[in-house]
Amino acid sequence: EIEQMGQLRRVHGANAEEDIGAATDVLQHAAESPAALFDQIPGYDPSFRVLVNGFGATDRIALTLGLSLG
Repeated sequence: EIEQMGQLRRVHGANAEEDIGAATDVLQHAAESPAALFDQIPGYDPSFRVLVNGFGATDRIALTLGLSLG
């Protein structure tokens, strides 16, 4: 559902040591920024994924807690 809300960005092939860390730093310091789901991370099992900034927006927190959006 957060993808339909425009609140999720999918990133394929990001470097675990540099790209994911830098993106996490930027997203966590920006108000109401999207969550990012990293997959196909070089050097890791293809099934391994990383979600960052899952609670970085009030609508996503409300959705997770079953509260009304807005």
